[in-house]
Amino acid sequence: MGTKKTHWTNFNEICLAMARQPDHVFQFFMAELGTEGSIDGNKQLIIRGKFAAKVSRLDLGPALPAVPG
Repeated sequence: MGTKKTHWTNFNEICLAMARQPDHVFQFFMAELGTEGSIDGNKQLIIRGKFAAKVSRLDLGPALPAVPG
C-alpha cells in the first residue's frame, strides 16, 4: 500500500508573493491539513496523505498580507 503524495511545485513563488517565509507557510499548511510533509531541494512542498476535503475549506486570509488601498 503506497502513500499519497502531492507536489506543490510553485510553493516558493507563492510564499514570495505573500511576503511570508516558506517555513512559516509550511507549518501553517501542515497544521491546517493535519498531515505530514516536507520542502524538497527544489523548494517544492511535498504533502503526504489525503486532505482534499480540508483544502476546500481552508481560509488563507490570516496568512495573506494586508492590501493597501
